Amino acid sequence: MDNIPQIVVLNGMHRSGTMLFSRLINAFPDTYIIKDGIRIPWIFFRVESGDNFLYPRDCYRKPPFPLQLSKSISDIVLFKKILLDELDYLKLPKSLYSALLSMINNCEEKETYSNFFQRFFSKIAQETNAKTVGVKNTHMFQYAHEMLEVFPNMKWVNIIRDVRGWYCSTKVSHTLNVVSSALLWNKAASLLLAEDIDKQRQIYLTFDELIMSRTKTLKKVCDLLNMNFVIDDEWIEKLNLTENDGTKWYSNSSYSKKGKEIHGDQNKRRKNDYKIMDTLPVYRWRKKLSIIEIIALRILSRRGLQLLGFLR
Repeated sequence: MDNIPQIVVLNGMHRSGTMLFSRLINAFPDTYIIKDGIRIPWIFFRVESGDNFLYPRDCYRKPPFPLQLSKSISDIVLFKKILLDELDYLKLPKSLYSALLSMINNCEEKETYSNFFQRFFSKIAQETNAKTVGVKNTHMFQYAHEMLEVFPNMKWVNIIRDVRGWYCSTKVSHTLNVVSSALLWNKAASLLLAEDIDKQRQIYLTFDELIMSRTKTLKKVCDLLNMNFVIDDEWIEKLNLTENDGTKWYSNSSYSKKGKEIHGDQNKRRKNDYKIMDTLPVYRWRKKLSIIEIIALRILSRRGLQLLGFLR
């Protein structure tokens, strides 16, 4: 297959900085990272279970669904429908959109999942002249090993955030309570910490260390991707992060410096009042959450917080 690119998956929980990570890595030379969607395990399970896959709950099933990407696509109609829905959401340039649209429409039932997605990423590389292409996913921790085995040209970055900061951010757009939030976070943290990772192909980072040690953290990603690229504070300060179609990217809804809810969502096209990688999001939970919420999250998630270095 011509033009086989390096593939990178940026995986994390929702509201953990995965969107920011994807836009930052998309700003690296010779890279093209789709900001969201194309969650290969999720697409596989939806097709093979007749679209009966609940997200994110079923992403943490025990035992997990077997991810059989070497099998032929069983329901080509549903497969195409899911991909076309994803494609419309990705805000791609017209030429790339058209190329991927044609590829999806021409996919035949006898093709395997692994072969299709390898061709899919190769098509992105061909259309964008990128050497590294990838996607931002959420809640796919359980399937890193299987994905890496299937795609030998894939690298994997897991991202996690202090549960207190994550819960604070989640409160803007979700209705999870403290207990259910801690349970979900603990599942992700347990999977992350249980990984016997191949450091040549997989790393985990925290949103908090990205914000507090941004050049060092992004250098880890460059090393993983074998990029000889110098990142410094000046490069970061001058960044103009964009959508995949080149329009300006705005960060998701969050909290202002005074604790007021703000909506800098890329879909609403309204700026928030803090700059990219301001240190305030890391500590805002201390003022925004009640003391009861802070204590509950610390108690319920203590082991994960300790092992991930959030309690020192």
